Amino acid sequence: MPTRFVFAAPRLAAYGLLLALLAAALPAQAQLFGGDDQARRAIIELRERVEANRLTAEQANQALQQQQTELTQRLDEELLGLRRNLVEIGTQNDALRRELAELRGHNERLAHLVAELQRQQRDLQRDWQAQLDQRLRPLEPITVTVEGVEFQTRPEEVQAFDAAMVVLRASDFERAARLFGEVVAQFPRSGYVVPALYWQGNAQYAARQHAAAVETFRRMITVSPRHPRVPDALLGIANAHIAQRDNRAARAALQELIQAHPTTEAAAVARERITRLR
Repeated sequence: MPTRFVFAAPRLAAYGLLLALLAAALPAQAQLFGGDDQARRAIIELRERVEANRLTAEQANQALQQQQTELTQRLDEELLGLRRNLVEIGTQNDALRRELAELRGHNERLAHLVAELQRQQRDLQRDWQAQLDQRLRPLEPITVTVEGVEFQTRPEEVQAFDAAMVVLRASDFERAARLFGEVVAQFPRSGYVVPALYWQGNAQYAARQHAAAVETFRRMITVSPRHPRVPDALLGIANAHIAQRDNRAARAALQELIQAHPTTEAAAVARERITRLR
């Protein structure tokens, strides 16, 4: 409850005491000033002055109380406004922290994708060097090793896959996703189908086509469930679900990865990432 300042009470008590003393002294003064009439007039005048002073003091006290009440109300209103502003600022800060956390997660996943692309580029360069003699004979099958799997293929298949990889390394993710899809459609029996599906899923994720990425990674796992890239495909599925803010589906994919491929590098990443999910 707001504090009230009352100034008139002591002053009114003093006036009352003064009136009593003067009233007691008036009989003696009446004898000095010549009679009861003169004394009564003096008493009446004194009482009127005391009463006037008392009323003045009461009015001043009421005015001070009114000012105190108004000041307290204004302070309460200002404090309420400040509290509301603090709550709004806190809410905005929480939203910013969530956005920053999402951006960090997205940057980490893109960094992982870039590292994969760089490693793939080094592997391709070694393959090109090793296959140089074979490429001089375009009508004959070529033996290649892609994503840890060796298989025979034709030159046009190699060219189509390599062209898609060049576009992917140039960060044209939507076009790269289309080109990898064309590899799968044009050469459905090729050994490039599984790696094309894997990199198509990565390109779709980078292009923020998260639902399509999940579908492509699942198709790749169905086509070749024992392929060395299956753990990374499961991690890609989890990442796409996280980007969709579907933490339940992301957790399920991460747990599937950890249980099915516990010793892989992707499983280590999954264990760390699953702790961040709410």
